[in-house]
Amino acid sequence: MHSTRRSFALGTLYGIGALAAVPGVVATLSACSSSADALGPVAVRWDRDPCTNCGMVISDRRYAAQVQSGPGRTPSKFDDLGCAIGWLEQQPWGRDAALRMWVIEPADPSSALWTEATRARFVRRHGSPMGYDFAPATAGDEQGVTFAAMRAAVLQDTRQRGQRPAGSGGQRS
Repeated sequence: MHSTRRSFALGTLYGIGALAAVPGVVATLSACSSSADALGPVAVRWDRDPCTNCGMVISDRRYAAQVQSGPGRTPSKFDDLGCAIGWLEQQPWGRDAALRMWVIEPADPSSALWTEATRARFVRRHGSPMGYDFAPATAGDEQGVTFAAMRAAVLQDTRQRGQRPAGSGGQRS
């Protein structure tokens, strides 16, 4: 009986010690796997989430973009590809090799499936929220340009017109 009590008491103490360590282990694992560490586009609350650059609500999926880079790898959402490109130019890490950017898959914009922007081709489509007028090309768009060419065109357009004020609604100045 004596050894049974001692075994029970020691087992209980070890069990309590193990349980006391659980919060520390959970906190350590949580710190290692924050949502910002996971690379990939995040959910957009359409007609609610604001554009990181201009503050307009993100509504038109055909022109939306997401970026993940910089301190904390925080996801940033944009209503227009041009907003994303212009915003990145202002960031000290805007050309970081680890930067990731996504656009909506053009075959079915209503699906909200995202694709890597650097792998997509782009076409001019008038009517984008901020007037940059680039959208991912669909399979039938034979005139699509590369991401690099689209980026260069957006930056040239921005330099020629000057930076648009936030909320200009795509009006050209």
